[in-house]
Amino acid sequence: MAMAEQLLRLLQELDDDQFQHFKFLLEHSARSQAIPHGDPARASCPRTVELMLQYYAQHAMSLARKLLERIPRLDLVQQFRPLQD
Repeated sequence: MAMAEQLLRLLQELDDDQFQHFKFLLEHSARSQAIPHGDPARASCPRTVELMLQYYAQHAMSLARKLLERIPRLDLVQQFRPLQD
């Protein structure tokens, strides 16, 4: 399964509040190529995945794991741990 599909499935497991929290953390990520302010706030699950892949490329899955740990949704972190970036 492609990384985009994996990320989409992962984000679809979040409830609305968790998804909003995830997008907030994503928008305020300390990474050097952070997604522009405001873009994630309006984004749907598929658009959030597109933004993550656009700005973080091969690091998108590891970033998603880190953000899920902060929500916390450790069950999802464990579910996707075997996947490679």
